[in-house]
Amino acid sequence: DNGFALHHAIPEFRDDPEVVLLAVKSKCRALELASPELQQSRDFLLRVVKVNGCALQYAKPPFDQDRDVVLAAVRQDGNALHFASQELRADAEIVIEAILQKGTALQYASEDLRCSREILLRALRTDPEARVYSLDTPYLESPVFIAALHSRLACRGEVVPVLNVSLTLQPAAPSIEPIYCEALLLSGHEISCRLPLEARVKELSEVLLEALHTQPDLEAPERIHVILEGKDVSPFDAYRLVTEFISQ
Repeated sequence: DNGFALHHAIPEFRDDPEVVLLAVKSKCRALELASPELQQSRDFLLRVVKVNGCALQYAKPPFDQDRDVVLAAVRQDGNALHFASQELRADAEIVIEAILQKGTALQYASEDLRCSREILLRALRTDPEARVYSLDTPYLESPVFIAALHSRLACRGEVVPVLNVSLTLQPAAPSIEPIYCEALLLSGHEISCRLPLEARVKELSEVLLEALHTQPDLEAPERIHVILEGKDVSPFDAYRLVTEFISQ
């Protein structure tokens, strides 16, 4: 349980990958006690950061610039982004992986990415406390961002059910909502719903998700991806009126 016990180990143990891995898993700084050969081994370092991402702090240069090593590190511990090179802290894919693991890792991203609306959305969905590290605080209070944050629409790249939705605006009638929606899943399942004229895309996503949850043979997802009248819908469309898509 004490990684620093490696300090008193015989040289053979410091050169033993399995012994060092156990030590680093307990204390990331134990990596400094590994043999020079292990510290210079890229393959070994990849194994190390998969059990303790913050061991990246004690990796010998140029491993803080090695994209694969840093990616593996932030997937294990988002805070490992702190120890990546400046170039990789400006890499959107790496930053997204870090904030998905720990939202507050946003603080270690480049200034440009700390202003990125997609990065901010993903960070706050992981941990609302990440908002204190945004460099665009006024945007966080905008109706567009608030609707995106609370919508059930997935961000780009999320593995979620895809619904292809068609819309029809029907003549008004008593007790009947005028917007008729038909949704087709890739699995072949079909669902339908009705919405009021003033409905926003956020409400559409909630109604569709609720309908999915009533399907006994389908998994109940947390979010969905919607293709609305042939257009990919992002969370930042959540505040838009559904009728905007009917006329396009």
